[in-house]
Amino acid sequence: MSRIIQSRKMTKSKITKPEIVTVRNNSPIKKTEIVTVRNNPPIKKPEIVAVDNSVNSPITAPTAKLQYRAIGVVQGQLKLDPTEPLPKVTTGTILLDHNQKVPCCIMKRMENLVQKKLDLSQPQWWVVYPYHKQGRIHFRLVGVWSQTLKPHIPPIPACGNKYFSVRGTVVQQKNNCLIVKIKRNMPTKGRQHFRLTLIGPVPEPNIVGWFCEFDAQFTNGQLTITNHRTITKIKKQRKSTNSKRKHSPQSAHKYRSTSHIAVVKNKL
Repeated sequence: MSRIIQSRKMTKSKITKPEIVTVRNNSPIKKTEIVTVRNNPPIKKPEIVAVDNSVNSPITAPTAKLQYRAIGVVQGQLKLDPTEPLPKVTTGTILLDHNQKVPCCIMKRMENLVQKKLDLSQPQWWVVYPYHKQGRIHFRLVGVWSQTLKPHIPPIPACGNKYFSVRGTVVQQKNNCLIVKIKRNMPTKGRQHFRLTLIGPVPEPNIVGWFCEFDAQFTNGQLTITNHRTITKIKKQRKSTNSKRKHSPQSAHKYRSTSHIAVVKNKL
């Protein structure tokens, strides 16, 4: 019996549990191993490098789909208004080629630059905002393109002379004339919009109510369209009908008196 017990002990000692290695065959594979097994690894997307157009031109690409603006570049000599005192000169005239004169006003941020850092005896590249006044186009000076201030820029902007970029909603179209409504970025005195007249043929028969982008050239005192792009249709904003009527005290008194008379007549 002792021998039989010993043999049973030996058989029990020989039996061992299965190794963990056999279980690992059914374990999930790590993601790093999947990448090495793939025959066609994913292609990396090329990096997009932003191009700074402000180095070559003062008029950059629009930053939003519905960005309103009216801006241009002209080369000319600035003649300040002699009737105004020098420290506070805010108006003048830009003398363009072919002896063309355009009235202009100077923004406050440009006053010190115009009076102390620029040679007004020489023509300069002016960045301007166009607007209508007294039936003709005026310019508002908002910047200057000069190598004396920025030596790294080219002497001539890439957009060229008398180029204007206009983006806004077309509100009127007659023959070869378009009226574009442009929203101000910083409204002054409650005026949130202003209108600008553009001259030139447009292939579309009716683009009223559309937001468009125009490339224009300043010729003969007018903005002539050279190219245009229709972007989207602008929905009309409905006026709210929840506004309550406000009656004056006199009208309220009349209303009470007439209603009282009506009640008396019914009783009679």
